[in-house]
Amino acid sequence: ANFMHDGKFWIARFPAEPVAAVIFQKWDFGESRLRLGLGGRSLLDFEIFHVAHTELRFRLKPGRCVVLYAQESPGAPPAGKVDDLVCSVEAVGPAGTQFSVLGALANHFVAVRRFKSLQESFYERVIKERRVIEQWELALSEEKRQELLRRAIRLSHEDGIARLYHMFLNSCTTAAFQLIDSVMDYGIRQWRTVFQRIPHFPEAYLWARRLLKPNGASRMPSLNDEKNAWKQDEALRRRFYDYRESTREERAAARADRRGKIAGRRRFGYPPA
Repeated sequence: ANFMHDGKFWIARFPAEPVAAVIFQKWDFGESRLRLGLGGRSLLDFEIFHVAHTELRFRLKPGRCVVLYAQESPGAPPAGKVDDLVCSVEAVGPAGTQFSVLGALANHFVAVRRFKSLQESFYERVIKERRVIEQWELALSEEKRQELLRRAIRLSHEDGIARLYHMFLNSCTTAAFQLIDSVMDYGIRQWRTVFQRIPHFPEAYLWARRLLKPNGASRMPSLNDEKNAWKQDEALRRRFYDYRESTREERAAARADRRGKIAGRRRFGYPPA
């Protein structure tokens, strides 16, 4: 009942055995981003406390789409269909709280499983946040692909908002690999599942589990390149324009509020001259 698409939550109805491919996604981020440019050229673009966020993408078979229904009127006709979706675990705190490495180590957030359309993920990560999303198609059997989606859906319902987020114990990376490991039988390679804690080079954890195809065949173009045409999608461009304008208004209001408080202190003699 909480499938995100086009900036809204929907009720989603999944067909049976729909998964054509499972794709592991990773994008890098940090505590805060430092950017410096000159003459339209980027001289510095670096993020402090650099880590990685990981997600699982499920590409569906032709004609096996997820059907979306409005939450306000679930009995109404379908409102849309999705043939490519993303499942992730994300750190969520009170409204207005920003993610921080310190907070992720001190249990300041809850771990929330999200299901969203690939287009929604593209808008959030590529258009809004200017991320580069790397992708690897996993070497999984038909049975394992279907079971992975079923377990992801079940865990999303079971966990709710009851589990705390921790960077090394229950993060996007550990949750993704725990989900993958739950459907796999590694045999004598079971020891390799210890590689999952540090959210920095998750592609190395895939290699350790032999989930990558030989000769680099698993490596896909970045999502940015694969879906580059979406950058020109009129609906997504309008969403970003509205988001940017509302952000500017919020910042202007915050600056005006700060100026008003400073003026008030001075008027009543604080701080002392």
